[in-house]
Amino acid sequence: MMTSLTFYGGDENEQQRDVWEKWMEHFGITFHKAHCSGHASKEDIAKMIELIDPEILTPIHTDVPEEFKKLHGNVILPEKGETTML
Repeated sequence: MMTSLTFYGGDENEQQRDVWEKWMEHFGITFHKAHCSGHASKEDIAKMIELIDPEILTPIHTDVPEEFKKLHGNVILPEKGETTML
């Protein structure tokens, strides 16, 4: 049984998804979904900071930027709409 595909998700991709699923079915190929977030763990980020040893650390793309203060002594937290001068 086929499942919907994330990379062919959405109504705009319905035709491509149908073609892909028919080819998979025709050749008897079973689809298995596996996911990898691509985000580094806290431990990996801490190790990277330790190895790089930056003068200033500005966290970007995080829900908890204040946590970086536990990992480095000179953290500048960006403010939405503000310019940060280094």
